[in-house]
Amino acid sequence: MNNFSKNKIEVRQDSFLITENMLFYILLFLNVLILFSNKYFVTLDGGSHNYNANIINQLLFNDKSYYHQFYELNKELLPNSFSYCLFIVFKKIFTFSCAEKALLLIHLVLTPILFRKIVQVFNHESSYLSYAIFPFTHFSLLYMGFFNFTIGIVFCLLSILIFLKFENKPNLRLAALFFLVLGLSYFSHIFTFTLSLIFFFTNSMVEFIVLLVLKKESIYKWLVSRIINLILPASIFIFLTAEYFIKRPPLDTKTFLTTSEINWFFTNAGPLQAYGEDENLYCKLIFVLIAVLGLSVAWLRISDFRKSGKLSVKNFFLKQDVFLLLFFTLVYLSYTQPNEDGHGGYITDRFVLFAFFFVILLIATHKINSKIGIPIITAILVLHSILLFKKEKVQNRLNQDMKDVISASHLIKPETVVLPIFNPGLSWQAKHFSNYIAAEKSVLVMENYEAETRYFPVIWQENNLPILKIDTLDNTHCLKWKSGKVSKVEYPADYIFIFDEEKNNKCLSIVTTLVNKHYDLAFSKNAVHLYQLRKRN
Repeated sequence: MNNFSKNKIEVRQDSFLITENMLFYILLFLNVLILFSNKYFVTLDGGSHNYNANIINQLLFNDKSYYHQFYELNKELLPNSFSYCLFIVFKKIFTFSCAEKALLLIHLVLTPILFRKIVQVFNHESSYLSYAIFPFTHFSLLYMGFFNFTIGIVFCLLSILIFLKFENKPNLRLAALFFLVLGLSYFSHIFTFTLSLIFFFTNSMVEFIVLLVLKKESIYKWLVSRIINLILPASIFIFLTAEYFIKRPPLDTKTFLTTSEINWFFTNAGPLQAYGEDENLYCKLIFVLIAVLGLSVAWLRISDFRKSGKLSVKNFFLKQDVFLLLFFTLVYLSYTQPNEDGHGGYITDRFVLFAFFFVILLIATHKINSKIGIPIITAILVLHSILLFKKEKVQNRLNQDMKDVISASHLIKPETVVLPIFNPGLSWQAKHFSNYIAAEKSVLVMENYEAETRYFPVIWQENNLPILKIDTLDNTHCLKWKSGKVSKVEYPADYIFIFDEEKNNKCLSIVTTLVNKHYDLAFSKNAVHLYQLRKRN
């Protein structure tokens, strides 16, 4: 081949890479548009995170805050903390709804970029295969408002990227950066941090075995580099992780999914289904297309092995095969670990989600024939667009409810007590709607699931919580609400907030009848009803 032909091929390759890079950022832009299609991006736990970020801000920076008598900060060095720091900063600049979007924008922008950077460590020529990650940035737990876990993914990927760029020699500057990222990863979420550790351990063990076999590098030098670059920066957070789990051993209430349920999670791309069966077909097709890409990689590797004509570590095992080992590890954990351990839930969802992450990384780091890869990636993106459209329709409906909630909240005075009545028949998306009342004002909303646990930054001061009753009813009635247990303080709530999607709920009707004896209806629109304590003459 003459120089002219070579130059022509190089120009075509450079042109393709530039076009492909531009396409990636166009897709990145389109992928985040759902955040801005409505005024609010409504999630299950979004209200709770807003409420608690407000409480933390008040407890830290306002000595006279109304919240000091009802809440205190958890003194343990906990995960599930960093997103609140971001929230507090963003809420000083934006409204709470924009602060939520800014937080999620970090994930929706950085997760695909970091994922792509990891792919490019191994393979620049087929970077378009990294587009398969876009559907998995809109996973179900994101729409449930698991913000700590979501931000944790960003730092998990960033720590993996830094690790892969390590040179096998001591580097104190890189070790300091790694320490910072690992710290942010730990304080974001314990699951994503632990998964980072599993990756580092698996990768290091594979490298160690390869070094033993090939004997190309001094094992002593390699061990020194790992101690300085990895073990020392990670040691304090490994200790904190161990302490966290020692203090929280699995409880007898742990539950497991059945084998058929876990099979469904994998074969139907379960982590992508946010709002129900309407999304099932498109998620299943995404799984099928990823499986086809996986089979293409397997065939490519078999073909390459046959061409080499001999068995050796060098031609049998590639560096990116660590992603395959991690995929099988997560599959194993999905079937053997509880979905709920008494402290945290949706564990299987997380294992399966990261199993897809790692199998897509494995696929994208191989040079699949573009005649196979491009049509499949295009089909995945089309299916992803359909899923986003369906999610947006649900967000449109939830936004109507949120507007009513916010309208009602404007009528609530600061430093008052709001009693939300929890209806067991409520759709899951609305269960923490009441927390949005205290997103930007000091209001004691007597529903705060985070304060009930010991693994979030805020906890109740149970001794100071008022005992709340509605006429003759307490919280042992068919509709549950938060009330003090050991407090000697007993007084009625200033407001009662009811979100009622069931028009003929008998239990709620009984409660509403008693509410009307002591409260005036201050706001009522669609499912939102706000009652204000009647003033005594």
